[in-house]
Amino acid sequence: MNKRLGAALVVVLALLAIALMVGLSMMQSSQVDERLAGNYRAQADAQMGAEKAACAGFGALEGPDDFVSVSLSLAELSSLGWQGFGNDAEFNGQVLSPDACSGNVECHYRYAKIGGVSYILAMGAVSDDEAVIAVSEPITLLVLEDYLGPGFADFDPITLLGNVEGFSHTNSRPFTISRVGDDNEGYSIAVQNPGDVEEITFSANNEGNHASVDDELVQAKQYSDEELAQIAALVDFAKYSHHSNVKYYGGSCALRVGEEQEGDVPSCYGDGEPSGGLLVVDGDFYWDGYNYFEGVILVRGENITYNGGGSGSLRGALVHLPANPDGQQTADGFDLGDSYITMNGGGASAFVHDPDILSELEEGWFGGDGSGGCEGESRFRIYRWE
Repeated sequence: MNKRLGAALVVVLALLAIALMVGLSMMQSSQVDERLAGNYRAQADAQMGAEKAACAGFGALEGPDDFVSVSLSLAELSSLGWQGFGNDAEFNGQVLSPDACSGNVECHYRYAKIGGVSYILAMGAVSDDEAVIAVSEPITLLVLEDYLGPGFADFDPITLLGNVEGFSHTNSRPFTISRVGDDNEGYSIAVQNPGDVEEITFSANNEGNHASVDDELVQAKQYSDEELAQIAALVDFAKYSHHSNVKYYGGSCALRVGEEQEGDVPSCYGDGEPSGGLLVVDGDFYWDGYNYFEGVILVRGENITYNGGGSGSLRGALVHLPANPDGQQTADGFDLGDSYITMNGGGASAFVHDPDILSELEEGWFGGDGSGGCEGESRFRIYRWE
């Protein structure tokens, strides 16, 4: 009997020991879960703080001079960590922003210009009484000045904003320019310099170039330096665009079917790549007259060559704003480059001004306030969160 009682005591003690170990394990697990939950919350608070700081930075923007050029790349800036982010020397002496958060959450933003592109960088951190316990991932906002230039529909079918040094065409096969839509009256070609009006000549019997202004085809329509700078800003817009109908081509190219080449000039669009919308050509532009394009083509090279005779048409506006490598092109002084235009051959309604298409495209790209959900007014547009 005593042996059985002794065995029962051992079993009970073993069960108690097991229960104690299970209880201790559960307590430890609960503490770990609590710490994990606390760390997760701290990390989330830090990340939300970074987002709050990024919006605060956007709301505080006053102008392009707020951005400081830095030598580090965007990847290097993003990997500085919390201490490096607070080091003014890493940002070319720019003073760290005021704390945009409160309580145990601290958050700041920086303005940086990298390779000519403007960014807002932001980070947040959560601290207890002793040290920082959580740091956010860096947030990067790519911001571009909002487009405040002339409305797309205000461009004439062909708008030449450079110094027209040459304009030639084939008299025997005149190309055509027209306008569509109710009350859509205006000139065929606009030039920036009044003295260039006489440089644009047509065949006397070239009625196709008439865009419904009494026997006049060309007007001098001068844009201010600020407006010219806004038009030129479409280059950066196209470079960093996420829109499927916006294309930037960094060199000379031709608008033609597929990737077929004439000489050394490649196609602006690859095989199967849809064309239309906004095409920015950072070089010379060629068109064989067969493709159909709806939208705006902005050319920054000196030369535009049209080899017509095809059945295609450019329905929208062709804008020539040649870059001037020797002068500044800013809102404080826009030095124009030279324009050389060659029109060879004909084509039925080769250049068609369509204000409905142009207005719809502009609204689709630049409609709204561009704040990306951040409060405050700014002359900039949040183009991408990273």
